[in-house]
Amino acid sequence: MKEYNWREERKKYQPDFRKQEEPAQQQMPPPPPPPEKKTNKNVLYILAAIVVIAIAAFIFLRPSKAEVRNRESITIHQDTNTVTIRQDTTATVQPQTNGLNITVPSISTKKSFEEIAEEKKHAVGLVAIYVELDDKLIEKVPAGTAWAFSPTQFATNGHVVNGFFETRNVKIANLALAQALQDTKVQNLTELVQQFGHAKALEIITSYIPGIIRRTNFSARILINQQAMKSCQITGVQIHPDYKNAESPDVAVMTVREPHRHYFRLASKEKLYNLKPGRPIALLGFPVENLAKGNVHLDSPVATFQSASIIALTDFDLKQTIPENRHWLRHSIPVTGGASGSAIFDQDGEVIALMNSGNMLRNFQGARVPNAALVNGGIRVDLLEGVGRKVPIESWFNRGVSPRELLEAEIKKIK
Repeated sequence: MKEYNWREERKKYQPDFRKQEEPAQQQMPPPPPPPEKKTNKNVLYILAAIVVIAIAAFIFLRPSKAEVRNRESITIHQDTNTVTIRQDTTATVQPQTNGLNITVPSISTKKSFEEIAEEKKHAVGLVAIYVELDDKLIEKVPAGTAWAFSPTQFATNGHVVNGFFETRNVKIANLALAQALQDTKVQNLTELVQQFGHAKALEIITSYIPGIIRRTNFSARILINQQAMKSCQITGVQIHPDYKNAESPDVAVMTVREPHRHYFRLASKEKLYNLKPGRPIALLGFPVENLAKGNVHLDSPVATFQSASIIALTDFDLKQTIPENRHWLRHSIPVTGGASGSAIFDQDGEVIALMNSGNMLRNFQGARVPNAALVNGGIRVDLLEGVGRKVPIESWFNRGVSPRELLEAEIKKIK
């Protein structure tokens, strides 16, 4: 049996540090290279093509100056004596033909009222009645305000044009009375009635009427704002057939002999149906009643500018209704006699209504005084569509209550 040698056995399990090699250092693999940015050239080409197409579409499809959306096309047919206002989204200016065709764009380009008043100052005029006796002009009677919406047509109120024949008949009655008083050598109508009695006094005065009619001539003109001695002679009148009073379609159109190159645009139906209280509005007109010096010089009229806002929109019975029937526009613009017929316009310079009425009080002398509440009326402009057939101005002056009837009514008041 082999002898166990413990020294040899220990050597088997004892490591020899002298012969052991140092382990090699582990080398880290190099970091991967950054990914290459791949540029998709096709995407760039597509984006460039889209930009080019968009630019081309903008250039070729945008509306020209003569083509503007939401424009108002107004056609005036002189041969049929009608006024037609229609909404046209692609209308362009038409050449003049037998009828007078005008396209008036409705453009939303807000300006200051100062700019609009300056731009449209010659589109406004004072309506005046010329009274001639023995071929001499003896008086100009202011009747209201008018404004042009085409080269040959001005708009105003129905009660303004009714003032033509009312003024004529009153003037003829007064001239006949003056002649009777002069020949009978009495001071006034009361003395004439007391001296001759009611029937005889009426007979004396009315005997002068035929001669006065032969000696007088009445005409109507529109005296243009800020153009001294410039006027347009009125040749015909068209009034709305449903006009009865201030709470009705109080609108009329007057045709003039001389073409006029300054006129307003009318608001589109879309704008009119979307009017709301609070919208700023303004007018240019000729208020004269109870104002110092009549507020106007008839040889060189200068219009008065006033502004405020819409305060309510209803029908003529003050009832809430659908937008199409909100024809009565109430506003807070101060008004008095003479401003009737003025164009009420917005900050786009487009006419939305005609001023036609004001709430008035009577003072202790019986004179009208504007109510301080400033709740006044206007007629929405689209009612101009409904004016009736044109009546020659000569025939228009012969309407109304006759001079004899006026005198008879006055004589009956005397006891």
